[in-house]
Amino acid sequence: LVVGDAELTIQADGLAEALQARVAKRLAEAERELARDAPRLANEKFLAGAPEPVVDEVRQRVAGLEREIAALRAQLR
Repeated sequence: LVVGDAELTIQADGLAEALQARVAKRLAEAERELARDAPRLANEKFLAGAPEPVVDEVRQRVAGLEREIAALRAQLR
């Protein structure tokens, strides 16, 4: 990049790989969180005994994780 008399060189070596690694790391974290939370929604005892706001929070978190996982997987293609 040249601006006036100044020249700026930006090295992007490994940038794509670093970004892919970061996305893959977040994907793994999100999948672990989903594996932890999703079974709670399949547990009738949890659904019957937990306060409705707690159940709603878990449902929202699972839905958000599912969306995030889909988006992260798309980035890795």
